[in-house]
Amino acid sequence: MTCDSNEPAICIRKQRRKAIASSANVTGGIQIRQRTEDLPLPVRIRAFALMMVFEFCYGWSWNTVDVLRPQILQSLDLSLAQAGSAYTAQSLGALIGAILFAGLADRFGRRRMLQVIVPGTALLAAAGVLVSSYPQLLAQRFALGLLLGANFPVMCAIYIGLFPPA
Repeated sequence: MTCDSNEPAICIRKQRRKAIASSANVTGGIQIRQRTEDLPLPVRIRAFALMMVFEFCYGWSWNTVDVLRPQILQSLDLSLAQAGSAYTAQSLGALIGAILFAGLADRFGRRRMLQVIVPGTALLAAAGVLVSSYPQLLAQRFALGLLLGANFPVMCAIYIGLFPPA
């Protein structure tokens, strides 16, 4: 296949698109989803802006355990060490979530995982108002940490797809 462009990356993308289109015809017309980098630039910019809103909520959810520590101490009658362990539970959840969800995103799709992560994070953050004991605080923070940890690798992978190097 010949290519009109002087840039090899553009030629490779054109070849890849042609191969996908021809394989769709061979396999009985299976519909192949459009790749993120092939979307028009205005659509990619809007997606990026929406993801920045998600990132703000991610940062807010991550840091609420620090900002609200005095209120958590008082309302649950915890020691400073117990209140600090909420951050440890959240961090442990984040470590596991990053590893677990990165693989799930590769298997089921990044966008699909993001559609689980974002509302799940919102629900678990809101569930913090229902916490009434130390074990519940640890469980809520661990579960929230799972999704907060999942957020980073999934979002980074989507960012890279939105604006690939030329």
